[in-house]
Amino acid sequence: MADQTNVSGEQRAYSPAATIATRTVRLYAQYLGRGPTKARTTLNTNVVLVMFGQTMTRAEHNLVAAGEAEAVRWMRRKLERSMREEAVAIVEEVTRRKVTAYMSDIDTDANTAVLVFALDPRPETGQAQVAEAH
Repeated sequence: MADQTNVSGEQRAYSPAATIATRTVRLYAQYLGRGPTKARTTLNTNVVLVMFGQTMTRAEHNLVAAGEAEAVRWMRRKLERSMREEAVAIVEEVTRRKVTAYMSDIDTDANTAVLVFALDPRPETGQAQVAEAH
């Protein structure tokens, strides 16, 4: 379990999936000025998937409404590429595994974004862990 410090300074234990969800939401907020309002992380043996809901900013919504969805996708790809090192560091720290691949995308119609991390391969266990950001 990963530890997080709450507002009162006490340590609380969170699952690795919850820790990754919370920390990647904070990372998005640093880069975009606001984080997504929904985040869900799914961990299996060799993949970490973080799905963000209600992720677009007001400016991005306005661009999509003006027919510029591709501009939003292009900008997000650039931002997510620039935050790659920090996002990978979060996943590697929490999972204590090496990230071998990082992918990202956004669906502007669904207002949903995703980060996918491939981990150094291990034999599959068939187990999965799911958590949402608080």
